[in-house]
Amino acid sequence: MHEDDQELCTLRWDDVARPPHRDPIGQWFRAERHYQACVLLARQLAFAAAGPTHARYLARHRHRLMAEAAHIISSRPGFARYRPR
Repeated sequence: MHEDDQELCTLRWDDVARPPHRDPIGQWFRAERHYQACVLLARQLAFAAAGPTHARYLARHRHRLMAEAAHIISSRPGFARYRPR
């Protein structure tokens, strides 16, 4: 690997010290965490409703189960860490 001594750093303090609400990477991580929590909760809802055939049930009712999971995450205090801010 070759290191170029003439390469200039484009990182500025303003970019590093941004508040969390202006941090696009942090927003992406929070959105991804919310999505993964919805998927896991939707799978659990499908398993509770259909038992061993939960995979087919999830495939058939995915939209509704994801909406229910998002509603549960937004309304219950135990899921506060998984809400997108």
